[in-house]
Amino acid sequence: GRRRARELLEAQGLGDALKRPMKALSKGMAQKVQLVSAIAHRPELVILDVMLPDEDGYQILAKLRADPACAATPVIMVTAKTSEIDVVKGLDHGADDYLCKPFGIMEFISRVKAVLRRAASTLRFGDIVLDDVSRTVRVGGVPVELTFKEYALLHLFLEHPEEVLARERIMKDVWDTDDLLES
Repeated sequence: GRRRARELLEAQGLGDALKRPMKALSKGMAQKVQLVSAIAHRPELVILDVMLPDEDGYQILAKLRADPACAATPVIMVTAKTSEIDVVKGLDHGADDYLCKPFGIMEFISRVKAVLRRAASTLRFGDIVLDDVSRTVRVGGVPVELTFKEYALLHLFLEHPEEVLARERIMKDVWDTDDLLES
């Protein structure tokens, strides 16, 4: 059981995840407390079941996506609901992947690794999604064409959300200049 799961995680290079402090949340805890806790701890990934006692996973997913602190957090829906419409509903609500129960631990680990890889190449802020692999930008799901410099500037801003960047930093990072020229 646990020992085998630990060995598999370590073999996949995910052993560090086991060393991080984790809290088991009991079923009796209010889901609102769980959601606030998840947002406060800014997890790298959320594994979310659809069928929960007080609120379904789709509603919780909507709350995560609506909160700027968690909007970019990858989410894998893990559920016994296996129909195509359920999978589509989960993905359309903003899940990054959907895994149907029962599943093997190796498939689970592979999906987690794949979602984390994709998340590393994607920057998000609100409805804005910048994908570095395909060099595309979408706002509210609609593709937006940008010039090379516009893309570089947006990339810089999305890498540093809610930060004030000095003009010199912007000039150096986007225009590759030391800001020696007056504007």
